[in-house]
Amino acid sequence: MLRFLLHHCLVGIAVGWTFMGALLAFDIGALRTLIWQSDVTVLALGLLAFFLAITFGSLAMGTAVMSQDGAGRTPPGRRRGLSLGLAFRPALVPVPVPVRARQRPRR
Repeated sequence: MLRFLLHHCLVGIAVGWTFMGALLAFDIGALRTLIWQSDVTVLALGLLAFFLAITFGSLAMGTAVMSQDGAGRTPPGRRRGLSLGLAFRPALVPVPVPVRARQRPRR
């Protein structure tokens, strides 16, 4: 389980840093200009990288945990495809449930 979470966390961190690279490359919101003209460029880049790693890493771990179908463990060396479990679920059909009505006392 730890290896599972670590793998997804590292994938999320890589996606977060790729997102940071895109933010800086396209200068969205003049972020690159602001950081490069700052006196604390290294600190700003470090904080941006750190918090994007935390955000995207935990997002990837949470998504991986929530998308497990709980059908059991996969044997080592074999990987399952990502399955959200939505395609093969039977349709939910409403069933009437008999309920006895109680009379309220009059006031």
